[in-house]
Amino acid sequence: MSSLEWDSELAAIATDHARKIAETAEYSHKSPDGTPAETRVERGADCFSGENINKIRWDVMVMTKYSDKMSREIDSYITLADHCVIQFARSEAHRNNMLQKQISAEGIGVAKTADDMVYIVQDFC
Repeated sequence: MSSLEWDSELAAIATDHARKIAETAEYSHKSPDGTPAETRVERGADCFSGENINKIRWDVMVMTKYSDKMSREIDSYITLADHCVIQFARSEAHRNNMLQKQISAEGIGVAKTADDMVYIVQDFC
């Protein structure tokens, strides 16, 4: 499996969706207006192969690649990224999105609310 290329258009689309989730607290692949992920992504990019979303409080204890125990507080974007990858890998649907053979690019967006809820959106092409 080859590594994915970073796609700034996908990242902008993912960031916009993460911000909308944070603003509305509507945790869904659909936009608040009901637009599905594939339509939202295809409006700004040439393709769509999948989307992963995640939410977590900034200051909770989580598992990271350094430990199998809930022993590390999310205190940096590196810790947040580690935790998200682990959560996605442990979920069959999220893992399948990440391992699709046809994908070649990804974009990730993150939004944090005033009460420390973090929303992560990962879009694939």
